[in-house]
Amino acid sequence: MLASKLSRVFLAFCVTAAKPVQHDGKVGSSESTVVQIGSRRFSDMVLPSCGLWSRRGVIWTKTYTDGSRLEMWCRRTHWFGIFPSYNLFYVEQKRRPRCIGRCIFRSGCNAVTVVERIGAGEERLDQTIWQNVDGGSNDGVAKITATLRAGPKEPMLDEVDWEFDADQKTLTVTNKQYAYLPGYKVAQGCDVDRFRGELAHVTVRVVP
Repeated sequence: MLASKLSRVFLAFCVTAAKPVQHDGKVGSSESTVVQIGSRRFSDMVLPSCGLWSRRGVIWTKTYTDGSRLEMWCRRTHWFGIFPSYNLFYVEQKRRPRCIGRCIFRSGCNAVTVVERIGAGEERLDQTIWQNVDGGSNDGVAKITATLRAGPKEPMLDEVDWEFDADQKTLTVTNKQYAYLPGYKVAQGCDVDRFRGELAHVTVRVVP
């Protein structure tokens, strides 16, 4: 089930292990995975590529009945220098866009799931879940939020989970570090179960 185990969605520049999937970027398209349980719909997000030569700006958007919307941006940030990366924003009417997920690691693997509530002619956002795993070289200290950093202990497998609650308007960011299984000192792709060992450290931040 998507709510408990997110399927991998390759997002460049954060992924070097595989070529990004490219299509029209619509949640619920034939290239997405969609599961509906009662009034809740779980959709894996599959997006166009975001690389050095890709189009900048908003590359995907979804507007809801209450006027709020999600926007995925491909843009340059100071974290990756000249290379662009994905940034997911939640936008309410007359308020500044709020970043609720982004690429963290240069060789990271990402999975994004959107949870929506459907019914009575309405469609509204319930939750977004962004899972960001370091799938390559050890990055040391990587900025997650203003007060949270990945690392610095290495070699470790880093995972950052962003969970946004649209009703409460709260963002919970969880930073996890796992020891590598014997024989590994660096991640080798997105199939992390092959080399992920015991959980060594967890830090949680709730951003109102």
